[in-house]
Amino acid sequence: QETEVDELTQLHNFRYFSKAIELEVCRSTRYHAPLSLVLFDADDFKFYNDTNGHLAGNKALKKLAGIIRKSVREVDIAARFGGEEFALLLPETNKEGAFTIADRICRAVERAAFPNGKRQPRKRFTVSGGVATLHVDAEDASMLIKKADQALYRAKARGKNQVALYVDELREYERVSTAIMGKLSVSSDTGDLILLQDVSEGGMLFRYDKALPVAAVCKLDFSLPGMQTP
Repeated sequence: QETEVDELTQLHNFRYFSKAIELEVCRSTRYHAPLSLVLFDADDFKFYNDTNGHLAGNKALKKLAGIIRKSVREVDIAARFGGEEFALLLPETNKEGAFTIADRICRAVERAAFPNGKRQPRKRFTVSGGVATLHVDAEDASMLIKKADQALYRAKARGKNQVALYVDELREYERVSTAIMGKLSVSSDTGDLILLQDVSEGGMLFRYDKALPVAAVCKLDFSLPGMQTP
């Protein structure tokens, strides 16, 4: 008889998860119910193993699995996806709800005391997470997994120890890195300096150190290389 439990972590294994996600996708589609997927990955786990040994690494994975298990509902499906990666299937959960759960787990891991965690590059044992939602980011199980994995990659690229949504991944245009100074005016303000960090046909990324009011009207003034100042 095939087992459905991962021997090390006592979470569901990948075989069980593969069946469960197909069933949950069908159920979500039939009843028009939300369904989200979170993929977690232990940050710098190879470094942890190399520094502390594989036995310590296994204990860390068991502790991480316990934190995930304690943070979810009975209807949620937590599984070891493979290696140091874990999957969390969240029925009846939209993207905002999934982010809240994933971020709560991320913060719980950050606060937990892992043996020799202070020797990690970030001085503590941490995880990163990626979130994707059915019928928002994907229409089937395989694509949902792919989009959550892409979001996870984005969280890693941003500096780890955080959760990213797949919506952050949607880039239809090639981006060009820049370092252009400009001025941002909000409502009736006179304007503050900003740093424009990349530009594409579909948008731009700039750095601004102050909090902006919700629905604030913003005006940007800057000059691209080779253009005259407006």
